[in-house]
Formats: sequence, structure tokens, C-alpha cells
Amino acid sequence: MVLLALVVFLILGLLAGLFVLRYLQREPIEVSLSPTSAQVETSGVVQFTAEVRGAEDEVIWYVNEVEGGDA
Repeated sequence: MVLLALVVFLILGLLAGLFVLRYLQREPIEVSLSPTSAQVETSGVVQFTAEVRGAEDEVIWYVNEVEGGDA
């Protein structure tokens, strides 16, 4: 019985270690924005584009707390 408990404990420890390694080895999330700055006239419009690398999930943009943007 003690041997079974040790085996279960060892397996759970290995699984937890693998999970931690996977979490720690994530590639960093990088965001590129173009243009990096702009001067906009009153009532003018500038279109920005962004590229996201390293994110596993869909990226949702918010501007002024509005999904998709509202500047």
C-alpha cells in the first residue's frame, strides 16, 4: 500500500513538473504597432495596424474601454 502511494505521488509530481516547465517556457508576447506615432489633425483619421506574436489566444483590442476601439 505504501509503495502504491509513493508511485502515485511520484506520477503526480512529474505531471506537475511538466506543467510548470511548459508554463515557464512560453515564448514572450510581442506587439508591433505601425506607425509608432502620428500627428492627427482635428477630426482627422490615422489607421494603425498591429501584429501580435507569441499569444496563444485571440487578441481583443480596446480603445477608450470600447472593444475594437473608439478614439
